Amino acid sequence: FSKGESHQRKQMMFPSIADQRGHVLKSIKRISSSTKSKLEWIYAFVTALCVLMVIWILIVPSSFLVGRWDLHDKWIFDHWKEDSYIAPPEIGMKYKGHTAVHLTHFLPGAIWAGAIPFQLHDGFRKRFQKAHRILGMLFFVSSILIAVGILLIVQRKLMFTHFFQDLPQKGLPYSSEVGSCTITLWFLYTATAALYFAKVKRFALHQRFIIRHVASGLWISLQRVLLVAILPLVVRPPYSRHFQRDAFGNTATSAFTMSVLVGEYAIHLLNQKQRTKVS
Repeated sequence: FSKGESHQRKQMMFPSIADQRGHVLKSIKRISSSTKSKLEWIYAFVTALCVLMVIWILIVPSSFLVGRWDLHDKWIFDHWKEDSYIAPPEIGMKYKGHTAVHLTHFLPGAIWAGAIPFQLHDGFRKRFQKAHRILGMLFFVSSILIAVGILLIVQRKLMFTHFFQDLPQKGLPYSSEVGSCTITLWFLYTATAALYFAKVKRFALHQRFIIRHVASGLWISLQRVLLVAILPLVVRPPYSRHFQRDAFGNTATSAFTMSVLVGEYAIHLLNQKQRTKVS
């Protein structure tokens, strides 16, 4: 080999420290870019679920308007046929006359979901810090009211299983009250932890618990997607009441599991993003 060729081979076999550092920096940038892209997709998905939840509560089918607007209730009765939808019409009308539930669970639920896209947005938090803090307090107050609403729903026997008590139990015994109360305790714990870490200025942990809190509540919106948009593509009507009961419970379980997993994946990506910054 000539001297030039020999030197080139040595460089290929034993790259300089500068070359190694450049390669590491390129890898870090590539990982950082990929992580950012994934977080943006998750944010877009979460925002879409929040918009759906606000629409579902306040506009169509509007849990909040049940019993408050005759035209709305007439539309429900005229279009929501017994075996044409996976959820039976009595599920849609079960909150009629329960004003306390409307004011403690649904109205705060719309505020809670509407606040999430702003609270999770980096640009909004940095540019409008005072608005972020005020909206954050409304968000946490709404969380408490939502939990109170859940307790009222359980106490008034408005859980979905109460509307299928005429059907025989299939498989393992299941209590929607126990499941809902357990999820509500986790919902309150994550909210409390997030608020505490904000107060002591440990903002990384605050962000992680906010994500867990959002995941523990936004699964409701994801369940609606599974129940109304996905499942009917697989199973066509008419639907038996047995199927309606099992579909409602199974989509709730699936949606909660998926929501928690996506939340933990987002936290993993944030940790990865933090490590690349330190590097």
